[in-house]
Amino acid sequence: MRGRTECVPLYKIKTVKKNSHLDEYLSSVKDNEGNLWFVTYMDGVWMYDGTKITHYAILEDLKEIKLFSIYKDTYGQLWIGTPENGAWKFNGQRFEKFRR
Repeated sequence: MRGRTECVPLYKIKTVKKNSHLDEYLSSVKDNEGNLWFVTYMDGVWMYDGTKITHYAILEDLKEIKLFSIYKDTYGQLWIGTPENGAWKFNGQRFEKFRR
């Protein structure tokens, strides 16, 4: 389609969490504690600590937003990128929208 982009999952994994889109994730990163983080297009961020999976919904105006990527900076801080809602930074408990 002209003038329209579509997000295609980069990886497919066997679903480990029922009723999630974790089997189709776009980006992943390992944090400084060894946790694995996965970004899904419309189902937030998922963190696997080696024993359990934790879901982080990314909401703006009470609506789930589209995500694109996750990145760990040189300080070990986690960031997510979105196609329409800017950058978000993990504060240790949740992701917050980055504002200058």
